[in-house]
Order: sequence, then structure tokens, then C-alpha cells
Amino acid sequence: MLRAAFVVFLLLGAFVSFAQTRAIKPGDKLKITCAEEPGVDKLAEVSRDGVVLVNFLGAVVVNGLTEQEAADRIRDQLVKDRIVRKATVAVQVVSSVALVRTDPIQFVGAVADAPASLPYTVGQTLGLALAKIELEKGADLARVQVKKLDGTIINLDANRADGRAVALDPGDIVTIPRGETPVDQTPTHSVPDPKANPLPGEVPTKPIEQAQPDPSPAEQPEPEAEAEEGAAVSPQSLIFVTGGVRAPGPIIFRPGLTLREAIEEAGGLAVTGELPMVTIERDGRVAETIDMSLPNTDAPLTPDDRIVVPMREPRAYVEVKGAVRKPGYLVLQPGMMLSQAIRAAGGLSTKARPDRVQIISATEGEKPRTVNFAEIQQGYMGDIPLKPGEQVVVAGPPTRNGTPLAIIAGAGVLWYVIGR
Repeated sequence: MLRAAFVVFLLLGAFVSFAQTRAIKPGDKLKITCAEEPGVDKLAEVSRDGVVLVNFLGAVVVNGLTEQEAADRIRDQLVKDRIVRKATVAVQVVSSVALVRTDPIQFVGAVADAPASLPYTVGQTLGLALAKIELEKGADLARVQVKKLDGTIINLDANRADGRAVALDPGDIVTIPRGETPVDQTPTHSVPDPKANPLPGEVPTKPIEQAQPDPSPAEQPEPEAEAEEGAAVSPQSLIFVTGGVRAPGPIIFRPGLTLREAIEEAGGLAVTGELPMVTIERDGRVAETIDMSLPNTDAPLTPDDRIVVPMREPRAYVEVKGAVRKPGYLVLQPGMMLSQAIRAAGGLSTKARPDRVQIISATEGEKPRTVNFAEIQQGYMGDIPLKPGEQVVVAGPPTRNGTPLAIIAGAGVLWYVIGR
């Protein structure tokens, strides 16, 4: 019993030691706490660039650090920026990408150098994956099979936008069949043999096959003409549509296919897609750049063209209003703080009350937060990071039922003088 308890104790110690020394990676979720400033406390995810957004500080690089090293970096930054005079910071990895399956996606069948594999990435779709691998001539994209880890098989048509938009999971096996090869249906002629139906006691013999004479030159097909005709209807030629479309990936080329038709077959423009400056890449070079936002603008395509539809970065906004010089909406820059937003709005007006700045959240049901901006200006309080959709309202002169107290007082004095 004591031995078992000792083993468990050692395992727990090893686990704790591993957790403290394991390097933080993109995708990890961190629990950040600060004993002196509860406003720092949050759950945050490490971005692909290895940074985490910390309240009052903005972006802090933590990639490759241990939990203790990340805590020390945040602590030092809090003290350096005069958020607090002393900081006791703790960082804990509450979920890690290392605990999530990241098995590569396997491709078999009509794939060059099959089996081929792609590293799994979050958001990987069948269309995006097919654009990264080399397909054999004759690949049948209409009969793609995806086998899941649990054995489930999904049949997809990768020629359709909804088929290419299907998300892939770690460990999926994608089978791309080869196109059906025509089978020679010419019957084999044979000469009947009297011993084909032997009498009792006789050993049966095989029928003698009679060779057929070669067709005359006039009857033989012309290989070159057949190849040209096959190229006109071949399902083997592809073009690739990437970027701001709903279902990026390969689509089958057909004669007369245009740029506008290809974008439509790729699901049409995505929410983040932009039609101006669509590029056609040919033989590894940008062959043409077209403003597809103009009416009646189009371009013919050739096999193996690569179409890139640009994507605009989604923008977030905050509104600053009240007693500021230039009230209105501002584009929320990464890590934007309250002081930066007020400065971008022209600064406080002469009638502003900096001790009554209200931050109204865009989240329904969340109570507004009132802060003393004067303390932030003087360094007694840490700056506050803003979130998308928030409103910053800077209070003006004190009012009573919406009327400034100075006006009420002036009216009272005037009434007193006239009354006398």
C-alpha cells in the first residue's frame, strides 16, 4: 500500500514538474492572475504568432517560455509600465494543443507519390487540402471518400462547392479514385473443338482461340486526332481558386471557362473577399490582375491557372463620444488602450470630467464600467484595453435632469435679482 502511494506521489511530482517546464506554444490557453490588480485576471489563448493579450499591457510574447518565465515577463512589464508598483503574477496552462490530436491527413489513390500526407491545421477543408497536393492525371474528384478515425466513410463530390467546403479532421484518410479506364469489349472468337464436350472418361481440352486479323490501315484510328479530341473534354485539367471565396480549392477546367464563372463555382465571394485586384497566376507568375468589381469584366482561363481572390482583414470599431473634441468611431487597433482611444478622438474637451469616463460593453447584459481617467493619466491606475464594439463615454459638466447646474444656478441668481 505504501509502495503504491509512493509511486502515485512520484507520478504527480513528475507531472507537475513537466507542466512547469513545458514550453508554451501557439494554441495553448492560459490562466493569468495578478494578486495586486484583479483587472489583469483572464483566460487567454496564445495566438499563432506566440503572443497573448494581457489586460493593461496588450500583446506579450510568451511562445517558448515556461509558465514561470511567462509570469515573470508579465510581472516585469506591469511594473515597468507603472500599472502596479508590485505584481504577483501566476500563469497556468489550462489546455494545451499538445493534448489535442494533430494526426496528419493521409491521401491515397490518384495522388502523386501516394500515400501523401499533410499536417493537420485547424479549419482545413477538403478544397484547401486538395490545392496543396499533386493529383494524378485522371483523378476522379466526383467520387472522393473520406475515412474518419472511427471508421465512418463520407462520400464527397469535390467538383461541387459544398463538397470542397467540408472540414477535415486529424487522422482522416482521403481516397481519390482514378478515372474509369475503358475496357476492351471485343469478344474473343474461338473455333469449336469436337472434344469441347468430351465423352465419359475423356479429358476435356481448351478451345483453340483464333487470332483476328489486324484491321486495315483505313480502319485504324488516328492517335493524334483522338488525343486532341480527348484533351477538349478531359476531366484531368484543373484550375485552383484560393483566397476570399466560400469553397477554395480545385475545380475542373472546361473550354471557355471564365474567371467570373470559376469564382461562382468556388462558392462565390466570401464575406472577407474583395473583387478588386483578383490575380490569375500562370506558370508560377502573375499573368493578369483584374478589377472584378467593374461590371462586365471577365477573363478567359487556361488549364492549371491559379486564381487568387484577395481577402480584407475584418475591422473592429470602438465609439468615443461625450466631452471629447472629435467624437465618433475609431478603428480598433490591436492592443488599443483607453488613453489611445481618447487621444485619437482629439483628447478631452475643456468641459470634460475625466473622473467620470464610462466604458459600455458590446456584450448584452454586461454592466457599464466607470473609471477615473485622471488616475490613469497620473499613473496611479493602469490603462485599460478596449474590446471590439465598446463605447467610451466621457462625462461633461454635472447636470440635473439633463440641464447643466451652471445654467440652473445662473437662472436662480437672475430670478433673485429681478425679484428684488
